[in-house]
Amino acid sequence: MFKYQSISVYGFLIILSGVSLLIKSGSDIKIHALVLSLTLILSAIIAGVAALKTLTNKVQSRYHTLHAVGLLFYGIFLFFYPKTVSEFSDITALFIIFYGFSEIIFCFWLFNLEAKISIFQLVLRLALGFVFFLSSILMIGLRHPYQAAELISAGVIFIIIGTQVVLTVPIVTKLSTV
Repeated sequence: MFKYQSISVYGFLIILSGVSLLIKSGSDIKIHALVLSLTLILSAIIAGVAALKTLTNKVQSRYHTLHAVGLLFYGIFLFFYPKTVSEFSDITALFIIFYGFSEIIFCFWLFNLEAKISIFQLVLRLALGFVFFLSSILMIGLRHPYQAAELISAGVIFIIIGTQVVLTVPIVTKLSTV
């Protein structure tokens, strides 16, 4: 598989996870957790492959390693932990906080590179990191009376995360080896 195709594949798997939450927002939370768990563990494995394929670029490899580790732990927790929508939202909010933090870290890593990355891309990634933080707070705030909204908001966030990963591919192909 081409080095950057694996990035697109794990991004599309994250998008698929979000779509499954949107489509099945009225079904049992255990089904959601199982579907997301399996999809995200597969995505974590592919993110790990992407990290291994980009070892020559330390920043990019670390970024995909962060994603792989985060997705793996999140997928494992989803497999065993949630029994209610509130528990699902708690663990999902924690993952989204982690993801937002990893985006902000990656933004700073990109800023320190000698590669020519546009300021717009850096600001966009930084803004997305903060949006992920704020959306996790929103998920926690949409508790009990709006449980379907919690699942829908998680689905939308996963679609945004997956799209952002897929759209990262053209950017990372331009990075110089650091």
